[in-house]
Amino acid sequence: MEETTNQTHFTLVILAAGLGSRFGGLKQLTPIAPNGECILDFSIYDALQYGVNKIVLIIRKETHQLFQEHLKKIAKKIEIIYRIPPCIMTSCFSHVFSCFSLLLRYAHFKFFVVVVFHQK
Repeated sequence: MEETTNQTHFTLVILAAGLGSRFGGLKQLTPIAPNGECILDFSIYDALQYGVNKIVLIIRKETHQLFQEHLKKIAKKIEIIYRIPPCIMTSCFSHVFSCFSLLLRYAHFKFFVVVVFHQK
């Protein structure tokens, strides 16, 4: 009898295409811990503990190189896909819906979504 695995594959989707204008920088890449870890690092660490085996980052074209550089070590261990929305809306909620519409276009997988909002 053939052995089957019942392993579920999950994808972590991180919506990180905002400018961080209210926050004052890129929230996902700003160091927040003593060793320089950022929100992105914690999100990925927790997701990997849960069994995520792919990461999709929805980012701006202008920040692509920053994210790629930050994630170069982990990119050797897990598949990372960068998606750039065709247009970014100006309001925060419009931006989120724009990113979700891009996400749903590729939603042939089970996924988690990380959205970080900053409230003054």
